[in-house]
Amino acid sequence: MLSLELVALLEHDAAKYPIVSGKSDKADKKAAKGGRAAVPQLQTFSDDELKAAAAVLEGEVVYVIKAMDHSSVAQVGRGWCRQLRWRYSR
Repeated sequence: MLSLELVALLEHDAAKYPIVSGKSDKADKKAAKGGRAAVPQLQTFSDDELKAAAAVLEGEVVYVIKAMDHSSVAQVGRGWCRQLRWRYSR
């Protein structure tokens, strides 16, 4: 699922922000004149969906820290979870 989302983001960004090589070829001239490909729409999420996803991620982080005995990264994981809670609590 993440790979599909990554492909969607890359396709969106490639269409919206094309790279101009600096050479005077036809493709660069066409892009400069507005001949860009249609920008694909990205899926949007509500605030409630983002909060739910943050809660799921927090649970997974805590589980992995405990299950794999990552006590050395536990502080980093807890800090990351706090940042997620703060970001999506506003």
